[in-house]
Amino acid sequence: MFGKLFFNIVLYVILFVASSILLGYFEQRIVKVLVLAVFIAISIFNSIQLFPYSNIRFFSIKAKNAHYLLIAFILPIFSFFLIYINTKINEYLTGITFDYSNILGVFLSQIYVAITEELFFRGLIFYTLFKTSKKFLLSAIISSIIFSLFHGLGHSINSEYQLFISYFVIGTILCSLFILSYSIWPCIVFHFTNNFLTNSIDFNLGVFEKYLTPLSPVLFLPYVLPLLFFSLYLYFYKVWKLKTYNSDF
Repeated sequence: MFGKLFFNIVLYVILFVASSILLGYFEQRIVKVLVLAVFIAISIFNSIQLFPYSNIRFFSIKAKNAHYLLIAFILPIFSFFLIYINTKINEYLTGITFDYSNILGVFLSQIYVAITEELFFRGLIFYTLFKTSKKFLLSAIISSIIFSLFHGLGHSINSEYQLFISYFVIGTILCSLFILSYSIWPCIVFHFTNNFLTNSIDFNLGVFEKYLTPLSPVLFLPYVLPLLFFSLYLYFYKVWKLKTYNSDF
């Protein structure tokens, strides 16, 4: 098991690095689409055939758990709506632009990111920890720290701690959705929706544009607080009360 686990970690690191290099190297959109398709196929094939355990069940979801798909879709939209309301009330917002010119590129790239990162961080890292320890909270905390540090590469924890907090909170939500739905799909839906909004919507803040960053309280708090409250709700009112988990999961 540990040999396969190590192999998978190395493989996913290579996938992340290679895809980033190749997508930056090629200019033609059709080539980028093909590159994304190849890497998605490799990631899914690996998760089905080469994981330390069989996880084909990750790619299905029972009807009774389908509402988690809707929750995963709505939650990031709600956070972005709160950013809009907060910036509007504080008179920072002068308008919103949507990047129609690169909509296809953002759509495809974020599908790739959502699938590969969820298979790696939730399907491999979190699930391995959970399957080994049978302790949800411990597994969620460790995997979310890894998820946060991965996305914070090149950033300072001291000066940009908000970034690490955001990804840690998102990581705990995704772990909860994963264990509650017994499926990877709600995680992928949340990840894709959040990233798609982040990369396609621009809040035009007028004269405040150069002073306000995504880490500024006026943008950070309306985004992360509802996610934080919902992660606590999922754990204390859903996961914690679950008591037992699907033995086949």
